[in-house]
Amino acid sequence: MDLFLYAPALKQLEPSLKQERLAHAYLLVGPPHVGKMTLALNLAQAVNCLQGVGVPCGECSQCVHIAQGRHSDVRVVSVTQREEGGPTRTVIGISEVKESLHQANLKPFEGSCTVIIFDGAELMSVEAANALLKTLEEPTETSMLILVAPDRGAVPETVASRCQWIQLRSVPVDQIQDGLVSKHSASLEDAETYARLSNGRPGRAIELFEDPAAVGHYDQMVQRILDASTSSLEGRFRYARELSGQFRKDKSAVEAELEMWSSVWRDAMLAKHGVKDGAVHVNWQDQLADLAAACELNQIVDVIEGSHSAISELRANAAPQLVLEVMMLKLPSISRPVGA
Repeated sequence: MDLFLYAPALKQLEPSLKQERLAHAYLLVGPPHVGKMTLALNLAQAVNCLQGVGVPCGECSQCVHIAQGRHSDVRVVSVTQREEGGPTRTVIGISEVKESLHQANLKPFEGSCTVIIFDGAELMSVEAANALLKTLEEPTETSMLILVAPDRGAVPETVASRCQWIQLRSVPVDQIQDGLVSKHSASLEDAETYARLSNGRPGRAIELFEDPAAVGHYDQMVQRILDASTSSLEGRFRYARELSGQFRKDKSAVEAELEMWSSVWRDAMLAKHGVKDGAVHVNWQDQLADLAAACELNQIVDVIEGSHSAISELRANAAPQLVLEVMMLKLPSISRPVGA
C-alpha cells in the first residue's frame, strides 16, 4: 500500500497497531499532498480490517470499501462555502460536525468502528470546534475521530490537546521515486522528474505523473513567480492583488503557490553556489541561474524567509493583500532579464 511506502510517520503508530491500543482521536498535520488523507484512511482501515486491528491488509471487503469511499461507517467531512451573516466563508460548520458526531455515537453498521475524518480541520468554525470538544472529552469505544490540518497551531488548542498529534514531513526523493516505479509503473526518468518536482510530497508526485494538466499548471505557477520576481513594483502589487483575491476562494491554492516561491528561490540559491544536485525545478535551471546571478545571496535568503513568513501570517488570519504586498516590497530589485 502506498502509505507504508511513503509515510515515515506510520512508524509512530506501529506499536499501537500491533498492541491494539490506538487513540480515540488523532490530529494529522503536514503540508498539502504529503499523505495526511492517505494515513487517515489507512487508520480507518486498520480499525475495521477483517484481519483484526493492526496494519490493514488492504484486500478484505472492509479495506476495499474504505479505499473506494463507500464504507457506511467511515465519513469524510470537508469544508463548504457558506454565508454566515457576512461574506462567504470556507468552513466546516456546526451542522456538519453535529451530524457526523451523531453518527459517531451510534453503533457501527458495517464494520467494527465508526471513523469520522475532518479534512481541513483548521477551517472549522468556532461553534463547530466547541461542539467537537464534548465527544473528544467523552469518546465512545466504537468510534475514532481524525482531524487533518496543515499544522497544529492552525487548530484550537482545546481541540488539538485532546488528540494524538502526528506530524507528517517531507518524504525523501528516492523513496517517492521508488514508489512511482513500483506502485504506478512510472519509468525511471519520469519517476525522478516528478519525485523532484513533488518537493517531498508523494501525493503531488502522483498527481503530476497521472495528470498532464497538473504539469501545465505547475509550469504556469513557476512562470508567474519568475514574472513577479522580475517585474516592476506596479507589476508585483498587481500580482499581490490577484493572489489575495484568489485567497478568498481557495486558501490552499494560494498557500501552495507561496510554498512554490520558497522552492523556486531555494533552487536559485543552489544555482548561486553552482550546485545542481538536489534542485527541484530541473527544467527551469537556466532561468533560475539567471535569477541567481541578478541577486546577492542574502537577498535570495530574504525571499525564502519572506515566503515562509507570509504563509504563517495568512494562517494567523492576517489581511491577505497586506501580507502579500509586504512580501512583494521585500523582493530584490532585478534589472537584468531572466531567460525565457
